[in-house]
Amino acid sequence: MRYLISRLFLFFLFFSFLNGHSAFALTGQVTIEGENSSSVFDVEIAADDQNRAIGLMYRRFLDVRHGMLFDFKRTQDVNMWMKNTYIPLDMIFITALGVVRRIEEYAVPFSEEPVSSGGPIRYVLEVRAGTSRRLGLALGQKVSFSWMSQ
Repeated sequence: MRYLISRLFLFFLFFSFLNGHSAFALTGQVTIEGENSSSVFDVEIAADDQNRAIGLMYRRFLDVRHGMLFDFKRTQDVNMWMKNTYIPLDMIFITALGVVRRIEEYAVPFSEEPVSSGGPIRYVLEVRAGTSRRLGLALGQKVSFSWMSQ
């Protein structure tokens, strides 16, 4: 019986992983303030080396208002890539002061070409490709964060 329960548990974990569910310990919301409106994203937070290395790799789906926030803990130049990432993404590079510094639209799935932050940043928000354009996100917009533990 214990064998069956352990196999069911492993199957559940594997199935959840393939369907885009995550074991990230931190979740939260990111709000990007526009001139006339704001955009809110529910995010998983990659705040350590292990989670930042995996990011959205192997995911097959990402909801429109969901994303992943990479917190590098300090201001630095950052290079991202799309290795093992099935979903085309927009990458929004954000300074430590919460200002959008650069937006990379439609990052190509599986590409190992570096995507540069274009200067010192602390955060990168990854969302579904086309989201930045659809919502009219722009350089210089203010970003705020809220964190929660699961």
